This record gives sequence, structure tokens and C-alpha cells, in this order.
Amino acid sequence: MKVRKILSMIVTSAILVSTMTVPTTNATTSLSVQKADTVFAADTETSPAITTTKITTMANVVKTTPTTTLPSNTSTTSSHFSSIFKKVINYPEKTVYNKGEKLDIKGLLISATVNSNSSDDAAEIQYDESYFKIGDFTVIDKEGRAVSGNRFSTLPAGEYTVSHYDSIGDYYSYNGCNDVVFSYNVTIIDDSPNATKTNPVTTTITTTTTTTSTTVIISTHETYEFKKVVSYPSKTVYNTGEELDISGLIVGASQRNSNYPDDEGSKQYGEKYFKINYFTVTGKNGNSVSGNKFSTLPAGEYTVSYDQSIGDYYSFNMCFNVKFSYNVTINGDVQNSTTTTTTTEEPVMWMYGTGVDHFDGIKTLPTKTIYNEGDEFDLSGLVINAYHSVSRHNNKGESEVLRTDYVWEVDNIASEYITISDFTGKTYTVDEFTKLSGDSAYIVKFGKGGYSSIKLSIRGDEYERELYGVSGLTFRVYINQPDKASQFIRIDNAEVESFEYGISNYGFKLKGMDALRIDMDAHMYPGYEIEEIRKGDVVSGTLKIDSKNNYVILGDLKIVKYGGETGDANCDNTLSMADAVLIMQALANPNKYGIDGTDGRHLTKRGESIADMNGDGITVLDAQLIQNKLLGL
Repeated sequence: MKVRKILSMIVTSAILVSTMTVPTTNATTSLSVQKADTVFAADTETSPAITTTKITTMANVVKTTPTTTLPSNTSTTSSHFSSIFKKVINYPEKTVYNKGEKLDIKGLLISATVNSNSSDDAAEIQYDESYFKIGDFTVIDKEGRAVSGNRFSTLPAGEYTVSHYDSIGDYYSYNGCNDVVFSYNVTIIDDSPNATKTNPVTTTITTTTTTTSTTVIISTHETYEFKKVVSYPSKTVYNTGEELDISGLIVGASQRNSNYPDDEGSKQYGEKYFKINYFTVTGKNGNSVSGNKFSTLPAGEYTVSYDQSIGDYYSFNMCFNVKFSYNVTINGDVQNSTTTTTTTEEPVMWMYGTGVDHFDGIKTLPTKTIYNEGDEFDLSGLVINAYHSVSRHNNKGESEVLRTDYVWEVDNIASEYITISDFTGKTYTVDEFTKLSGDSAYIVKFGKGGYSSIKLSIRGDEYERELYGVSGLTFRVYINQPDKASQFIRIDNAEVESFEYGISNYGFKLKGMDALRIDMDAHMYPGYEIEEIRKGDVVSGTLKIDSKNNYVILGDLKIVKYGGETGDANCDNTLSMADAVLIMQALANPNKYGIDGTDGRHLTKRGESIADMNGDGITVLDAQLIQNKLLGL
């Protein structure tokens, strides 16, 4: 699935740099704020198939009330103080860098307001540089090319604009600040002997004053925030095969950080600002398609929703957070279709929570899982399944959770989130990996400080992600001693051509490999597991082999695909009515005849796999198909 990122808005307009006096202002309200991270999510390039499920459980959140001094007439019905960005008080001190230096935001200080019911000015709160993440900054050169702030040190000499468009803090830690948007200029110089020297160019206005002067950079770009739908599309009734028509759509917006709080949508945007493929059309069954596939939908009732920014930052008309939805009907038979009168019922309006990315399994192990003593730890080739979930509720009292699935190629996971342990439970860091003893296996786990979340970089994605639920993200690595005859070897999707125990015969043969000797001792080592293997199985894992006589000492070997005749539920290598009977027994009395049942003749994992005649899991139909096959039908 292709991934669309909601790109940070790039500030490349003319930027006024002035030296001016910034007096110290005592805020009327003091809030004690604790620093925390915030989770943000990416969207997809083309609207993915999104499935919705009703919320069945809600996590309990332990709340800690911040120390707060508010005006006496300020409402405190909510203990969450999610503030709104107001202005930059101090920009970062460092604006001239030598090539190779990292971005330094020391000295950065912003102010924000906390909404209240007071008629006086809203309570003010300040955030210093500790609330910002370097990776959330965007650095743009004169040609408009951009990199994230954590790659600042890789840039060549030149003049750049550093921009921030993101929220900071954490809502659940009571210190979140929304939509912190600003930018400033920096210069990178190359002080190498052969480099061409470039002096930073600064336009200043000198003001005589007894207070300290501070360099303030002001962006001339105007941006807007979505407020309401002025009018919905005129067409809400379609015949099958017709394209989505948004004629008549108008939304209202107000300027961000405006000095006019009563402005509730004076700026208006018509349908020309919207892209059809950015709309999502969802049916009653929860299945969704993008707006450009509207004509492929069958007759029925649908919800058309939009959740994107519109306009163009460089044309000074960008509008953020445009979210709304409305209902449409597609009629079936064009000849017999009748005109449906649109009612004035209030359209469904969805409000979204903060999305979170979750781990959903390992798709491909790292390329290297077998090492020699002294080798560096290497995650290259690791591919994981993940999904993004976000809750939403509407004005009709309905709640849902939306899920979007991804496949991520892991580019990097910081070593602080990786723990390596041996079978005794002793743990090691990634830096200690080169010192680990060979002739043994180790377990790699991910997380930090007891929390099952990590930060990682994804191939092709500029921004760092935060991934939750990684307790299942674990695998084994094996370290060989180069001078020993016994060595670990990796097995990838190998077909078993024969499998017999015996110390005197080479009864274990994998396709494309020399025959091996194996006896029951291979199953006797704690921590290792070789599954019950039969001819025709496809297996993957690791074996430890005595290379002098091709003897299997131990290993971790799992069956990827079971061999055997389809329908052989009792795994006796014969298709018979007994197989159909076992399927019916397992379905009727799973505690006795199902997998892990109490009866000695219960269904096994192997039997469940090969008894499935049509690929949809074990059902009564499989028993019927076995009978038909035996009768030649």
C-alpha cells in the first residue's frame, strides 16, 4: 500500500528579519507544565481500504492535574489545558552554523493561550525549546528542497529557512499546544581551506532602547483554519456509474492567530480547491474507496467525507484541518430510478481523535540473523506489519475506530530501544553485542523502560514514527564461533524431502541441501524447538549442525506450510470418512476434539491446516467436500 504523508508546509516566502526590542512580560496566569511526547500519524497517498469497527473498550487514563493559577472567573470544567499557539517570544540564539553542525534551537521560547470562559484575556502559557523535537522542524533551501531538522548536519553551505508546523507537548500530560507555526532564517558556512566563504545576509532595523535587543523573524505567509461548511455539494442523489460531483461546495475559514476572534469563516473556498481523490466514500458495511472510484460503487447509501488541508501555501491561501462529511444515495436501475428529494436533515459531522500507529507482526526477519563473534548488530532487511488507528465520533452520537494497514521497511531503530538477552535472562545493550560469546542464541526485544513503544525510521519516510504495542516485536539471533565444527545455519522455506530419526542414517533431507542425521536429542535443549516435521512440509528457521558428520545438534525450526493430502484431518496419510467425522466432532465439541482438546484423537494444527478444502478455514462444508471426493462427485 502506498503511503501518503501529510507534508509539513514549506516556508519559502520572503522573510523579514528585524532587530527589535522584546520586553519581558509577566503573564497574568502561571501554569506548571510537564514535558511529554506527542504521537502524530501519516495518511496514505491514495485513500486505502479503511475498515471501521465499533469501540468496545476504552483505556483508562491516569490523570495528573497540573499546578494552575487561573483568574477567578475562568471556567475549569476540563482539567486538560490544550493551548493555542500565540506568538514567538524568542527565536533560537544560533542562526549561523559551520558545515556539519547540528540544528540548535537553544533560546527558543513561544507563548500560547488557554481557552477560558473569562471575558478577560485568555490565560497565557510559555514553552521553551525542551518541548520541541528537532525532527519536527523542516529546513528549506533557496530552491525549495527540504529535509527534516535531524538531517541539518548533512546540508551544504548556504542560506536556509527553518520552519515548524506541528503541535508540541502532550494532551494527556496537560501541556499540549496546537498548531505551532513559525519560521526563521539561518546560514551555513564552510570553513574548510578550499571553501568559498559566504557571509550571512541580514536586514536589520536598529532601535535605540535601554532594554536587550532580540532578533525576530516574521513570516509574511497567511494561513487559515477551517471553521464550517457554508454549503454542501448540490448533488446528493446519483445513478450507478456517475462520477462524484462536488459542485456547490463552499467552506469557511478564518485566519490563524487572528486578532479578530469573532471571525468564524469570512474566508471562503469553493469546490475548485478540493481534489476528488482526497474524498473518502464509505458504505453501510464500513468499506471505503477514494472519491475517484465513486463511479464503480453499486447502488446504496454512502457517506462522503473529507479530512485534508486545501489551497496552496505559496499562494497565501492554505486552509488547514478541513474535516466534514455528508450523505449521498446511488440509485440502481437508471431507467426505473426515481428522483429522491433531499431532506434538510443535519448532515453527519465527524470529529477525530489523535491517531496512533501499532505493531502488527514481523513480515520479514532481518537479512542477517546468524553472526560470527565480533560482528556488529544489523537490522537491515527487517519488514514489519503496522496499522494506524484513530477514533472518531459524530453529532449523531455514534463512535467508531478507523484502521489503516501498512507494511514498513525499517530503516533504523535507535539502540536505546533494543535489548538483547540470553536464555538465563541476562541482558545486554546493542553496544555490547560485539562482545557476546558465540555458540549460542540470543533474544532481541524492543521497548524502553517497561513501555511497549519505540521510535523508528521507515524507508522512504522523512519523519520519525512512534510505534506502540511492540511487545511482540522480538526474534532470535545466533552467534557462531568460527573455529568450532558446530555452526548455526539458516533455513528459509525449504521443502522436506524425507524425515526419519536415527543416528546411523541420514534420514533428514531438505531440498537443495545435503542429507542430515537427526535423533531425539535435537529436541532436548531448553529454549530451542524443532516442530514435528513430515515429508512434504515447508520449513524455516535455524539449525545447529556438526559439520564433520552433518549431525543436527539442536535448532529452531518451524513449519511454514504443512505437507500431506488435502482433507487428511487425522493426518494418517489416507483420505477417508474418518477425516470428515473428525472435522464434525471438532466443530461440535472443540473442548474435546478441537486443537488442544482432551481426547487423544483431537484435531492438530497440521490436521486443521490440510483439512481445509477451500481455503476459508475449517467448516461443515469441508466435511461435505471430503465425502464428495470419496464418492467421486
